[in-house]
Amino acid sequence: MKLTKILTLALLALAFTAACAGKKDSKSEAVEAQAADTPAAIVYFSATGNTRAQAQRLGKRLGLPVHEIVPAEVYTEADLDWRDENSRSSRESADSTLRPPMADTIPGLDGVKTVFLGYPVWWNRYPNIIATFMERHKKQLEGKRIVPFATSGSSTINNSVKTMGLHFPFVTVGNGLLMNDVSDAQIDEWAQPYL
Repeated sequence: MKLTKILTLALLALAFTAACAGKKDSKSEAVEAQAADTPAAIVYFSATGNTRAQAQRLGKRLGLPVHEIVPAEVYTEADLDWRDENSRSSRESADSTLRPPMADTIPGLDGVKTVFLGYPVWWNRYPNIIATFMERHKKQLEGKRIVPFATSGSSTINNSVKTMGLHFPFVTVGNGLLMNDVSDAQIDEWAQPYL
């Protein structure tokens, strides 16, 4: 009798484990379904909120899902002090091999053909965490189009776009757009060929 109860409980436990293993959470399913319905997605990194605001504007304007690249260690005001050569952002910009870790992966990239990729321009280039993202998601990004957009206090986007094309030959890099003071009409004209 005891053996029968033990076997019954063991079978129930196995059935429950199998059911749980095959079940996706509803958030993952929603992200995958949304990605399958859209030709593109927006991914961005923002240290101070400027690029975030532009990414959200772009997402609303184009009707695309927006995903944030979140660093494992958030940048503080001291980290972003460009006048301090020992600040975190200064050290990272001086050494392009550094890869600041991300807090998590970006979901929903498998089903899209184009990724609009946003970042602030630091020292005339993209922040190293953009390289972390590109390398971490290489399998999902391979053969896709990356279309950069950026915010900047004084630099252009041109050098960062050129560098991206050289460093990540597994993607096609589209024309970049510096989002400072652009109109909705300019956004539409820039984005339309990639949708």
